[in-house]
Amino acid sequence: MKRIILFFALFVTFVNPTSTAQAQSVNYDIDELSRAAVQVLVGDGSGSGTLIVLHNEALVVTNRHVVENFSEANIGILVDVTETAQPLFRAELRGFSMEYDFAYLELTHELNPDDLEADVSTLQPFNIQKLRAGDYGFNLPSVILDPNAELSRGAEIAIFGYPGIGDNELVYTNGSIASLQYGELNGMRLPMWYRTSAEMSPGNSGGLAVDTDGNFIGIPTSVVQEYETGGRLGNLLALPFALALMNDEEQMETDWVTYREENELALDHTAEPGFGSVSLTPMQVTAVHTAGITSGGEANANYLGESCVGYAATAPDYRFTLTSPMELVKVAFQSSGGQESDPTMIIRAPDGNWHCNDDDSGFDPAVYFTNAADGEYNVWVGSFSEGDFHPGQIVISNDGQHNGGIPVPATGDLDFSAEPTFGTVTLEEGFLPDPHTVAVTAGGSVDVSSQNIGNCYGYAATAPDVRLFWTGGSSDLFLSFIADNTSDDTTIVINDPNGNWHCNDDLNGLNPGVNIQSAPSGQYDIWVATYSSGNYFNGQLNISENVSSTSSGAQLDFSADPYFGEESLSAGFQPNPHSVSITAGGSVDLSTQDIGSCYGHAAEAPDFRLQWSGSSNLRIAFTASSTGDDTVIVVNDPNGNWHCNDDLEGLNPGLTFNSAASGQYDVWVGSYSEGEYIEGNLTIRDMSSNANSKLAMMERNNNIAPQLSVLQRYNDLEGIGPTHLQLQPGFLPDPHVVQVPAGGPVDVSSQNIGSCFGYVMSSPQAYLNWQGNGGALNFAYEANSGDAVMVINDGNGNWHCNDDFNGIDPGISFSSAPSGVYQIWVGSLYQGQDIQGQLKVSEIN
Repeated sequence: MKRIILFFALFVTFVNPTSTAQAQSVNYDIDELSRAAVQVLVGDGSGSGTLIVLHNEALVVTNRHVVENFSEANIGILVDVTETAQPLFRAELRGFSMEYDFAYLELTHELNPDDLEADVSTLQPFNIQKLRAGDYGFNLPSVILDPNAELSRGAEIAIFGYPGIGDNELVYTNGSIASLQYGELNGMRLPMWYRTSAEMSPGNSGGLAVDTDGNFIGIPTSVVQEYETGGRLGNLLALPFALALMNDEEQMETDWVTYREENELALDHTAEPGFGSVSLTPMQVTAVHTAGITSGGEANANYLGESCVGYAATAPDYRFTLTSPMELVKVAFQSSGGQESDPTMIIRAPDGNWHCNDDDSGFDPAVYFTNAADGEYNVWVGSFSEGDFHPGQIVISNDGQHNGGIPVPATGDLDFSAEPTFGTVTLEEGFLPDPHTVAVTAGGSVDVSSQNIGNCYGYAATAPDVRLFWTGGSSDLFLSFIADNTSDDTTIVINDPNGNWHCNDDLNGLNPGVNIQSAPSGQYDIWVATYSSGNYFNGQLNISENVSSTSSGAQLDFSADPYFGEESLSAGFQPNPHSVSITAGGSVDLSTQDIGSCYGHAAEAPDFRLQWSGSSNLRIAFTASSTGDDTVIVVNDPNGNWHCNDDLEGLNPGLTFNSAASGQYDVWVGSYSEGEYIEGNLTIRDMSSNANSKLAMMERNNNIAPQLSVLQRYNDLEGIGPTHLQLQPGFLPDPHVVQVPAGGPVDVSSQNIGSCFGYVMSSPQAYLNWQGNGGALNFAYEANSGDAVMVINDGNGNWHCNDDFNGIDPGISFSSAPSGVYQIWVGSLYQGQDIQGQLKVSEIN
């Protein structure tokens, strides 16, 4: 039987070895073996363990519950058996088994005794050769390990450990094996548990159990007590089984967070936050942001690390996105539950690291981020005890000074010598693009009206928001601000190179702007204020040489993300049309955009973006939910061309693109009047396929070319095709009415059938085999909306056309109608229109 010589040590807290138990006959020196005792220090607690050297690695084996939720531990070594253990090493978790309560770590770094919490980046790497040579100030005795040894009942054993009753002393106890339990692992039958009468108490867990020869036999794990008789038996995880576990990847986990997330209730940073989310600029953090939430939940957060405690919801309570880095961000929670509430805080930072706190101010927690990165912060507020739920508020600030729990914003004067919050801009006359834009958050604590700078109002920051270095000749300089929300009321304050102050409140609605004529070269300090104290509004500062082009301060921006989504469609798409619910309107005056004859007001970003593939005729139109709403549509096509329409169908706009080019179409829908926001549906229709029409389906199936066809094409189509008007002279009721859609892709003017206009289907919508003996016959069409046309081929084969017979509705009358087949087309005056309405046939004029 081969024996392997190994080094051992025990995880312990403090040490004064007790040797009174030497009544047992053993073949080793207890004090010498005690010098190998070490201590595992995690958080505020400690436990026992054993250090083994395998394959040139120094590994600490212990119980999983000793290091639960910790990824590293400090290891104390009993250098002097008459003293307490000295923390000499840092060890990192390498694996754990939840089922068998087993874990092992590896020594990785030398500890600095003066800074036990030092980051590993500041520590010297652990050296196995120094350990073997005794260069760490102690010599570990050789301990025999026999992985094949099997104990029998009655075998004498001893246990080294640091139980809580030992007053931080290394305690030696002895006893015997009472029973054995075998198990299978990877097809091997191995001793799994030894039951022992040796005294074991809390704190012994993970320690060293040896036989009378000093061989390492198992790991003290748990105690079973029979309360009526007081009998106790300790459970030792047998060493052969523990070594087999270390080699079984399926049994061993390596990361607490991953394990909890996969197997238990865990915090999920991807879930939607329970109490909302917000994007915060540094200015808004400085001004203090608060949000009401309720603490507590069912997920135990202690798996995240040493300082993470409490029970929280699985989804974040709150999420904030920091738009720019900051030197300091403090996230605090103020409970409304009084002394009965003990909340905790857990935050996942943008880099994926977890930060936790329990008691920062009384029982209330707070987490501080120095050199806080921009990005997403997910915040949970838990309760220390499971089942507790208490209301309160999150406070996000960059200040530890509090007044009633809320930081006090600084007061003072406008300071043009201070560094600008949102950056410095250098521009010369003729700069492009014009306007130059800067994202700014308006607002601050300085009352502008108290600054003695003229007729100026609002509340601004002390430092300028933006600084402009301008080099110009005789150009005017127009500086304006557009708030993201049209209801936000802002003002602008400017100090020019000559020291003069310029202010404005409502130049364009609630948005301010200042035009500086023949603007002098030099430094311009710009503040954007909110009209009311305590408000902070996001928006865009515009710098321009063209007052007219920026009178609204805003431009159509086809590079921006669309408000109501993006869709990729190709020719023949289904369902046809594609429909999107949107809201029309915005702050951009279309008449100032240099996009042709276009009027109305739209948003800066597109309302919708279409990625189109194909060469079909494409119609993009908008229908307002209310018939009295007046809207306009603007499209920027793949070639960069602008298209605009106001009233294609009543007050509803629409555009048709013949043989539409593949690529990106950016679509805006505006309201004709400023300040209006109109709900409705944007529709995108493939006019070539006209997939909604039964006639079009028939045409595709029969490959009919887009030209006016003859009736005989449809004689055998079993009901799919034109409406058959089965009327005889004297028919009742008169008029005879049928619902017929109007419109189509065929240009009637190209058909050489006379002075006819409009767009129709290649096949007639209706036909009538009339035998009227020369009486009157009248055809009229009443459209629900839109401008329709009518084309008829009469019983003699002659063509007849009409546009506006009754208002804009078409009609054709025959005073002496010849007998024969009448083919009737109803079209739209404009290409791309789909019109619904009624065809009426009457013998009465």
